Amino acid sequence: MSVDTIAITPVPRGVLTMPPLLTRLRAVPAALLTPVDELLQARKFDKALTTLQEMAALRPDLPGIPARLGHALSEMHRYEEALQAWNRGAELEDALGSHAMERATILNRLRRYEEALDIFDTLFNEDPTHYPVRANRACTLMTVDRNSEALAELDLMIDSRPNEAGLLANRGGALMGLDRYHDAEENLRLAVMLDPSNWAAHGNLGITLLKLGRDGDAIQELTTAIALAPAEPVPYLSLARAYGRADRLEQAISSLERAHRLGPHLTLGKEATADLARLAENKITRSRFEHFLNELSSRSAGLSTEPLSP
Repeated sequence: MSVDTIAITPVPRGVLTMPPLLTRLRAVPAALLTPVDELLQARKFDKALTTLQEMAALRPDLPGIPARLGHALSEMHRYEEALQAWNRGAELEDALGSHAMERATILNRLRRYEEALDIFDTLFNEDPTHYPVRANRACTLMTVDRNSEALAELDLMIDSRPNEAGLLANRGGALMGLDRYHDAEENLRLAVMLDPSNWAAHGNLGITLLKLGRDGDAIQELTTAIALAPAEPVPYLSLARAYGRADRLEQAISSLERAHRLGPHLTLGKEATADLARLAENKITRSRFEHFLNELSSRSAGLSTEPLSP
């Protein structure tokens, strides 16, 4: 999958959101796990993880430990280990459906989209009205390029939640996947008006404006996305494209350098490859990025551009 679209809230081509985990975990001895929950609530994931690992060595059969381990590990971007923890939690509770949303979310992070979609489909069939399931399922449909299905589902949800920024942002992502960029711009502009802190909506709006040839406006939106989410690589890569097209070489180089550091495994679509090829023609740029640009070009052969995804 190429990276010309950002994933958006509430959930890919939306940013996937974890359910309110700490209010849903199975009851366990409060005296044991309350300190851990306090660490998780305070986002002290390193300390929480150390404590949980020590507890797991003493009480490996305690149902609440794997779920909390999965939460801490996922927040630390250690997704393979997080998935193992969630699966262990389901085994202890003797229920395959236990923590299904969390497991599907992690599978999406691992780009195992079809497996995630299988879980979301099962949950959707059990309760078609469950909002987080529907939102995450729609985002996953976009990620596997089933944009028309995602758009139909998002339209139904927006009917009852017309002012929800995350849904509108996701609808914009689906429209990007269908090459309906003018319609995407309309949805994404409304999304950022309703929620100016939605970095993915700003990023996708920037990419949409880049597709529409409005490079200056694209730079403004991508810069906003980066200010809101400085650790995300895709906005930097798209900003490098925009700067390159505007002949702002040094800024393009700087953005490309940052994208490479944050996302060394990014792949590009054909149009992004063409935009960045101009940088490779420059002697200074080639001396600094030759390997990176060659690697991107070889990985990107035959890919088409699409909206930003996590």
